[in-house]
Amino acid sequence: MTNEVTSAEVLEEVTGLLRRRARRPVEPTITYGDLCDLIEGRSFHYQEPEFHELLSTISTLEDEAGRGLLSAVVVRSKGELPGDGYFKLAELRGRDVSDWRSQHEAELERVCTANRFTNA
Repeated sequence: MTNEVTSAEVLEEVTGLLRRRARRPVEPTITYGDLCDLIEGRSFHYQEPEFHELLSTISTLEDEAGRGLLSAVVVRSKGELPGDGYFKLAELRGRDVSDWRSQHEAELERVCTANRFTNA
């Protein structure tokens, strides 16, 4: 028997962490580094491409389900905004990213509202 965690299990774990964070009535955001520290199924560094691919996959799946870009709850430690990759994905998903702060605030509200009223 192996202790290896599958990609699906890590995806489920991180999705759950982000959903719980989005349900918080105060301070629904978390930094990339703090999120990495919470993940038990696999070790990630916050700058690792696989980590950002995981966040992109989660956001795409959540957006397709009508709950918005869940990775909006993950921000840089300085500036309180997500990284460039988030905004590239937001644009690909049809969001207006001409004003990053406004786009992020609107998406964060959408995600938080969707996650407060769902058991997904």
